[in-house]
Amino acid sequence: DTTYNVADMSIFYQFPQYISIGLSEVFTSVASLEFAYLAAPQSAQSLVMSLRFCSAGISSFLGSGYIKIYENIYENFTVTNLECSDSENSELFYVYFFVLAGIQVVFIFIFLACDHRFKLLHNASQNRFNTHLFIRTQSRPSRV
Repeated sequence: DTTYNVADMSIFYQFPQYISIGLSEVFTSVASLEFAYLAAPQSAQSLVMSLRFCSAGISSFLGSGYIKIYENIYENFTVTNLECSDSENSELFYVYFFVLAGIQVVFIFIFLACDHRFKLLHNASQNRFNTHLFIRTQSRPSRV
């Protein structure tokens, strides 16, 4: 016999979270593609994209490491024993997520410092609406 601990809520409560995660992935992918083609020289564009995917993998490893460190500090917090209704463990969740929020605030300031010093290599206004990427410049009118 296997016992499963399930939450007492509908699956539809998770829709906004998963929709937000999907939209953030789409916006991040488009922004990183635009950054790779506007900010990097042509010879380094694939390197910029590979560094983006590498940073996503490294952040996944760091997140796993953070959970292991957190489990070692707080003995009654384990990934397999996550009971939100337990009053003892609920405070551990607050600490866990406040530390994550603090890390994000630190990286926001690092991002803002990098953004302040950043300069584009190409003029974005010329490249953004350049139609020769989509339409041949020497196209002939169709004959009907």
